[in-house]
Amino acid sequence: MPVDGSFAEITRELGRRAEALGLNRPGYHAVRLHVARERVRRAERDAALEVAATVALTRIIALEPAAIARAYDEAVERRLRVRGASVSNRHGRSPGGSMLVAMTCVALIGIGTMGLPMGRNLRAAGHEVIGFDVDPGRAALLGVPCADSAARAAAAAEMTILSLPSVAIVEQVGLDLAGSAARGSLVVDMSTSPPALARRLASAFEAAGAHVLDAPVSGGPRGAEDATLTIMVGGEAAAFERALPVFEALGRLVVHVGAHGAGQAAKLCNNLVAGVTMVAVSETCAVARREGIEPSLLYEILTASTGDSRVLRTRYPLPGADDRHPSNRDFEPMFAVDLIEKDLELAIGLAHEHGVEPDVALQALAAYRRAQQAGLGALDYSAVFRAIDGS
Repeated sequence: MPVDGSFAEITRELGRRAEALGLNRPGYHAVRLHVARERVRRAERDAALEVAATVALTRIIALEPAAIARAYDEAVERRLRVRGASVSNRHGRSPGGSMLVAMTCVALIGIGTMGLPMGRNLRAAGHEVIGFDVDPGRAALLGVPCADSAARAAAAAEMTILSLPSVAIVEQVGLDLAGSAARGSLVVDMSTSPPALARRLASAFEAAGAHVLDAPVSGGPRGAEDATLTIMVGGEAAAFERALPVFEALGRLVVHVGAHGAGQAAKLCNNLVAGVTMVAVSETCAVARREGIEPSLLYEILTASTGDSRVLRTRYPLPGADDRHPSNRDFEPMFAVDLIEKDLELAIGLAHEHGVEPDVALQALAAYRRAQQAGLGALDYSAVFRAIDGS
C-alpha cells in the first residue's frame, strides 16, 4: 500500500492484516487501531500529525506478526507525544512480547451529565462503547450504537458501567442485570450509592457467577470531561485489574480501596467533607460581606491561610474572585444542590450505621434542604450561599 494512502484506508488495511494474523481476539484487538484512529480523529485538524500517523501505520503493515505490536506501541507513543499526552502500556502483552493497551467493549448505562463525557473519553481511548439511556437522544449525542435495554447492552459487551442518578435506579438496574448476567461478566457501578447496596449487588452477581465493582468518582462533570476523575473502587482485586484499563481512560487517580462497598464508603466520606466545607465557606462569605470585606481580597486571604480547601478554590460563592467558579455564571451546576443533598443523606446514614453522630453534617444537610426549598436544587451546590446569605 502506498505511503500516500488515506489514514482511513491504511487503518482498514491494517485491520484486515491483523485479523488474518489472528490478532483480533480480546487483549490484542488494539492492533486494529481503535486507539490510533480515535486519537488522530480528535486531532484531525493537525495535518502534520495525520501525516505522521499515516506513515507510521504504513510501516506497521509491512512488518512480520511478531513485530506488529512493538511497532504499534511505538507509533501510538510517537503520536501521543506530538499531542503532549502519554500512554500506559501495562494492560496486555502481545505475542511478540511488547505491551499493548488492551481495548474493551463497554456497555454504558446512563448517558447523562457524567456518563456522556465519560463515554466520549472511553471512545477517545479506543474502547468500543454501546449505550443505553431512557432518553434515546442521549445515546445519539454520544454517537455510539444504542441498545433498547440495559440488559441487551450488557449482553453485547465485555464490561458494563452504570452511571445513574439515584440509589433506587441503581438498585433496580443492578439487580435486573444480575438476574441475566453471563458467567464471568463484569459490571461496574460508578454512581454514588450506599455501601450496603454495593454488597447486596455483589452477592447477587456472585450467585450468577459474575463480577461487580463499586467505583464512584469525584471530580464532577469537569473532571469527567478532562478524564481527571478520582475513582474509588471496592471489590475483588482480580476484577479491579481487569477494569483498570477502562478506569485509566476516565481518571487521573484510580484507587482500589478494599472489599465490596469500600469504594462507596470512601466516596461518601469525601462528600461529607465537601458538603460541610461548602456550608462553612458560605457562612464565612455571608459574614465577610456584611463586614464590607472585598470578595477578591477575602479569597486571597483564605487561599493563603488555614481556611484554604479545594472546595474554596473551585466554588468560592462570591463572584469576581475567580472566573472559573460557578458563582460567576449564576451558579451554573457542576454538581447540583440536589446531588450533594442526596450524598450527605447517604453519608449521614452510613455514620449512624456505625454509631457515629454526625452533628456538623446534619446541620449542613439542613442548609442544603433550605436551598432546595428556595428553588435552588438544580444549581451548583455552592448556591447554598444564597440560602444562607438570604440573597
